[in-house]
Amino acid sequence: MANRQIVWCYALGESLRNIRFSTNVSSYLKFEGSTDQNIPNAILLKHSQALTDERNRNIVNEFQQIQIDSTIVKLCDSMGKCERIKNCFDPENILLL
Repeated sequence: MANRQIVWCYALGESLRNIRFSTNVSSYLKFEGSTDQNIPNAILLKHSQALTDERNRNIVNEFQQIQIDSTIVKLCDSMGKCERIKNCFDPENILLL
């Protein structure tokens, strides 16, 4: 789960910059076989699925699951905010029009 989180950070930064994914992200995507359009979101989905599997196998308890799940939700919210900021207009450019 920690490695997936590191890959998520790289994937989010690279997708916001519209650059090709680095070898770290590309090798993870090949390993997972992911072809989703929004890669950072797909990685968070894998986080949630892995957390559910770990809860079903009693690796994490209910309290831990709730805490980790709330962290995943916060990461997803922050990702959405970053994407909205990236796609909004620059006020200086609007003033020039």
